[in-house]
Amino acid sequence: MGLKLFCIQLTGVLSLIFSGLSLEQTRKLAYQYARELNLAIPSSWEENRCAGVDWLVEFRKRNQELALRSPEATSLARGMSFNKHNVNIFFDNLMTVLRTKDIQPHRIFNIDETGITTVQKVQKVLSEKGSKQVGQFTSQERGINVTMVGIICSNGTSIPPAYVFPRVNFKDHMLKNAPSGSLGLAVESGWMTNELFPSVIQHLIKNASVSPANPALLVMDNHASHISTQVIDVAKEAGLSIVTFPPHCSHRLQPLDVSCYGPFKRLFNSACDQFMVTNPGKRITIYDVAELSAQAYYRAMSAENIQSGFRKTGIQPLNRDVFRDDEFLPSTLLTDTNSGVADQVATSPPSVLSLPSVSNKPLERKRKPVRSIILTKTPEKVQAETSTSEVISIPKRRRVVVQEGAGEPVDESELATPIKNDESLTKDIGVGSYVLVKFTTQQKRLVYYVGLVEATDDNGFEILYMKRAGEQHSFEFPENPDREICVPHDDIVLCLGAPTEIGGTSRSKNCLRFGVDLSCYNVC
Repeated sequence: MGLKLFCIQLTGVLSLIFSGLSLEQTRKLAYQYARELNLAIPSSWEENRCAGVDWLVEFRKRNQELALRSPEATSLARGMSFNKHNVNIFFDNLMTVLRTKDIQPHRIFNIDETGITTVQKVQKVLSEKGSKQVGQFTSQERGINVTMVGIICSNGTSIPPAYVFPRVNFKDHMLKNAPSGSLGLAVESGWMTNELFPSVIQHLIKNASVSPANPALLVMDNHASHISTQVIDVAKEAGLSIVTFPPHCSHRLQPLDVSCYGPFKRLFNSACDQFMVTNPGKRITIYDVAELSAQAYYRAMSAENIQSGFRKTGIQPLNRDVFRDDEFLPSTLLTDTNSGVADQVATSPPSVLSLPSVSNKPLERKRKPVRSIILTKTPEKVQAETSTSEVISIPKRRRVVVQEGAGEPVDESELATPIKNDESLTKDIGVGSYVLVKFTTQQKRLVYYVGLVEATDDNGFEILYMKRAGEQHSFEFPENPDREICVPHDDIVLCLGAPTEIGGTSRSKNCLRFGVDLSCYNVC
């Protein structure tokens, strides 16, 4: 087989399995193939151990069917999860709901979130030739994220979006000039949570007039913030059936991702650029996001884009064979041997044709494998209820620690009492108890604080917090201690035993030491 035919075939196959060749790799491949066939090659090829730049230029001129493309970064998880098995399960669930619930084709909805930042990505601008540096103003160095929830229907219409602002409380002025009827929500992190998502479902039900007499179907991803018993109850009561996508497949199965959010991001970026040009010296804040995104939302959520997204994913019109076999090749590479991939390249020297491969060891998973499910089915609801009532996992350490003033060692498990996600089990915590409280930072990190319970009620506890006093297990009350009025039961991780008072000099205050090994926690 000639060098030209070999390079064309191999380049095409490798691009299909997301392992395309760069220009430099193509030159090296040509050199290796020529050496294997004992072809006459220039001396410069031998010196550089790759084909020359002039050969590459002429090769691309002779083969106009090959183009230099910028590939889209695709994670291994997406490559592995988008396979025939997962896609078939999704379409089986979709067909089951459409058949049993008698849902009309124009009553299929899709919900998904996207992040909107207050710092735009600068676009190309015209400038004088020879300029060494061209700048463009942005709002600030680091942006603040606002989550926007898009909702579209298979008939080509859209529902006003929902916004999640990074604030403790929502204020009406945050939705200034937003799309009419938009829903405003607020949470400190600015990300969607289990507590907020039921409000989005109710927003959909209200605007789409969903009822048992007028049922509808919602397809969405299975992110943890979307799945809760409250969401299931609200949806079932209203006549809304929910089918989730397989994990890591939304880039091919979710209509919003396929055809709507790309144009939306470009239009929103352009709106931000226009704002910076027409408002010199003014920064974009979260209070401008709704107005700027409204301009992009109306144009991106057009009937053409929405219907194209449902059509390309095979959801409406229903087409479970919408994806070709070669579109599943990346998952074949990651889960099986690559013999099927190699068969697509004509016979060639085996020392040259070295397709990428992975070991038989399965890829490491950070969470339990999940699949496409009909979320509103009774078994799935029972499983959701079970998962939310599980005991908080506490690292078990059978180490022995010695309490100050005690003569014999005490088992740590007797000093720390794990608290479960059940309010009835927290009744043993009363005023005067010392507890370990967990917090989630904006960077999604868990930190812990030791505190004293000052009051209790049905909603939670009033905690007076302490700070570390040098040693890992010693704590003290600062001069101006922080106090939190209502700490939920679920945030209590440990009930600490009675502390021992230590220290106390003219230069240092008394400290409290707990006989619990807290080294496995990030205690502040």
